[in-house]
Amino acid sequence: MTWMLYIPLFALGCVLFFRFLPLLLRVSSDHYAITPGTHPAVRREVLLTLLNLPIFAAAGAAVDLLLHNGKSAIYSGGPDSTAEIWWLILSPFIALLANDVYFYFSHRLLHLPVLFRHIHHWHHDSHHSNAWTTFSFHPIEGIVQIGIVPLLAWLLPIPNAVFMGYAGFMLFMSVYGHSGYELRPDKAKLFQMFNTSVHHDQHHRYVHYNFGLYLKLWDTIFHTLHPQYDKELRSVSTRIRGNRKSHTTDQGRAG
Repeated sequence: MTWMLYIPLFALGCVLFFRFLPLLLRVSSDHYAITPGTHPAVRREVLLTLLNLPIFAAAGAAVDLLLHNGKSAIYSGGPDSTAEIWWLILSPFIALLANDVYFYFSHRLLHLPVLFRHIHHWHHDSHHSNAWTTFSFHPIEGIVQIGIVPLLAWLLPIPNAVFMGYAGFMLFMSVYGHSGYELRPDKAKLFQMFNTSVHHDQHHRYVHYNFGLYLKLWDTIFHTLHPQYDKELRSVSTRIRGNRKSHTTDQGRAG
């Protein structure tokens, strides 16, 4: 599959997956909800998502063009040495770290008053996010958000299959962060350095906090982490664990 098709189709697939997640898990929409109560997608969110999918396709086409003209750092084939094996292991993490830095600072830039007023407010019109909110933004923001993919394809030597995995992970986690569901209430303390869906849900409610994508590090360093983040995460996690326990008990009785 070409990158021109892969990026928009995978993005749409992630949206639909999280949209129908309660049906797949056979639970109510409130079971894993950060803020209980139905927050369905509105027509504006769906239309803006569909508007941005061609922009995602254009970013994929740019990757295809780089590959066709030999201008991309992406390469095919397996590792031939120990160094190449280590690079195969490390390269997706380097891509994710570069993406994380890019997202945090481009996101802060979009919150400058002039850019927020004319561009980024389109995304923040969704105060309670859902899967369709993820790519519901101004087309200029769409270019900024997906622009990291052709940029890394140009700069970072990385196996094509690994790069596709990175891009898929990026899209999946972006939709998860907007889904309105917290699926990891039992996350081990070691992994609490990574952001949660609660983290980005707060960002939509408190626009001056929680700008990061994968790591809590940047919000911590630059003092943009919401002061009640840890408290809300604990509260939401406790409620979701209770929901899960009740659901398991009910299934046992039904069985």
